[in-house]
Amino acid sequence: MKAEIQKNIVDTFRKLHTILSKFSENELNLVPYHGSWTAGQVTQHIILACSGYPELFAGETEKSTRKPDEK
Repeated sequence: MKAEIQKNIVDTFRKLHTILSKFSENELNLVPYHGSWTAGQVTQHIILACSGYPELFAGETEKSTRKPDEK
């Protein structure tokens, strides 16, 4: 299961890279409308939000004993 999730993450980032490489620098930094994010900013947000994945998968885990909706 862990290896499958890791492969899925790698595949997803490869697809993201393939898509983004088709855009010019100007297109990546174009603000679509006032107050919105550029494609580059969205991409940076995705990368930063996922930056803890290596540590997450390298850490030790254990079965939870609490109910899923407890917290």
